[in-house]
Amino acid sequence: MKCIVVDDEQLAIDVLSRYIEKVSSLEAAATFTDAVAAVEFLSQYPVDLIFLDINMPDLNGLQLLNSLEKKPLVIFTTAYSEYAVESYNYNAVDYLLKPVTFDRFMKAVNKAQNLSIPAITVTTSQENAAAPVTLQIKSGNSTHFISEDNISYIEGAGNYVTIFAQDEKIMSLMSMSRMEALLNPRLFVRIHKSYIVSLARIRKTDRASLTVGNTELPIGHTYRDRLFRALQK
Repeated sequence: MKCIVVDDEQLAIDVLSRYIEKVSSLEAAATFTDAVAAVEFLSQYPVDLIFLDINMPDLNGLQLLNSLEKKPLVIFTTAYSEYAVESYNYNAVDYLLKPVTFDRFMKAVNKAQNLSIPAITVTTSQENAAAPVTLQIKSGNSTHFISEDNISYIEGAGNYVTIFAQDEKIMSLMSMSRMEALLNPRLFVRIHKSYIVSLARIRKTDRASLTVGNTELPIGHTYRDRLFRALQK
């Protein structure tokens, strides 16, 4: 999940940023001590989740949220408990009272991750919606055209991803989050901060790992529930 932190106190930002770095499923896009700057950023770069302080000068957290046309998930953070009731009127995922502990932070993040998983509605057009498409993947000076049904899994390393297909291996300058966004969520699932797999290519699985073809891949703790929900569907 791509997220930002908005808080007029740098110390609070530092604490949340450190927590975010520990969670492989979170990607910090930016941090802001100025709420107006955060609004400008969000108008150009949408995110999945905001850690948002309420009591800030010029533009408070509730006003910031009201100003957004497309509202991401929000976890409010504040030192003032009296804001709690009002924050829930904004359909907040959670409300964290400062100083925020890591276990309380993780509880809120887990709620957000559960809410971010889209429900799949079964309709007569579901089969067409799950049909594989051909991706255009740039690698160096070349562009590869690869069908989703030929992909076994994707491995991420730094700013690069490597796509393991049936008959080729393609490396591309791309983040794992960007790669994940390109793929049909009914056909692929992220199982680890470094791996996305084709559901159709999974041969066996247990709590800690799964096998795609002849390759065993680890299952990240924070991705485990998402994987097994996808397999059940």
